[in-house]
Amino acid sequence: MKSENIKKFLDLPYTVKLIKEEDVFYAEVEEIPGCWSEGATVEEAYCNIKSAMKLWMETAMDRNIQIPLPKTEEKEYSGKIVVRMPKELHKILSQRAEKEEISLNQFMLYLLSSNLYLYWKKRISKYEP
Repeated sequence: MKSENIKKFLDLPYTVKLIKEEDVFYAEVEEIPGCWSEGATVEEAYCNIKSAMKLWMETAMDRNIQIPLPKTEEKEYSGKIVVRMPKELHKILSQRAEKEEISLNQFMLYLLSSNLYLYWKKRISKYEP
């Protein structure tokens, strides 16, 4: 019975965060406090975190501790935000948008999107051999 319950929990979409530091990959489950592991490769770290999750859940069940559920993305986003910035930055962005002959909104969206791409590209390259 206990192993069936743990299997159900392990099949849920928990958020596993991987971090590379030097020659080690650290894996941590965001929703489960103190549940982390490591490995020499991404695959090893992921396999080890699954084992750590199972042990964490077994211990929690033995001690009648509630096992946290994964975070769910039910939140809806409007696509609108309000950004406070220094007047000088506002001026520079507005002038550059005008020079590019696009709206300030389009220019800021372009900057955010291109930098987000570079940010993720940099993070992903850390995990590629």
